[in-house]
Amino acid sequence: MMKKTNYIILTLIQIIFFIGMYILDYFTRKKLGMNRWVVYHSMKLDNNTIIQVFKYILPILVLIFTVYFIKKYYSAFKKAKFKIIDFIILILLTVILMCVLIICSTKSIKLYYFYIAIVMCIYLIQLIKLHISFKATSNNI
Repeated sequence: MMKKTNYIILTLIQIIFFIGMYILDYFTRKKLGMNRWVVYHSMKLDNNTIIQVFKYILPILVLIFTVYFIKKYYSAFKKAKFKIIDFIILILLTVILMCVLIICSTKSIKLYYFYIAIVMCIYLIQLIKLHISFKATSNNI
């Protein structure tokens, strides 16, 4: 029961992150002060060398974690026929994150770094949810 509650809470947190991303995008387009703040911080992050290195390491780490979790948990979920939707969401988040990291830049998307941070948080929460689902499934088998 506690694992199901944690799962629901994590799902709500993911939804809040998506809503926050939409609100951030909305106010960046509608309010000049927010737009200036975003452009200023994006320029600041563009000049940071650690962020530039991290942009190349992050896609590799995301792919490694995705393959690891799918390989580790897929057979257990296949046996239980339970929570296959978690894998679909994980793969979808991986594709979205890869597209944002590889295709986009701060010139094409003003909120580039904010999108990466938010989608990465959602991705990590999805990994935790996958782990919780696996533990709940393995206890029931």
